Amino acid sequence: MKVRFNDAERELILALAQYNGIQPAALVR
Repeated sequence: MKVRFNDAERELILALAQYNGIQPAALVR
């Protein structure tokens, strides 16, 4: 998935990824 996020969205996604135990790199590339 090639989607650009702004800093705030990226921070939220990384936080959710860590909370869910997902590899952040898989979501934000």
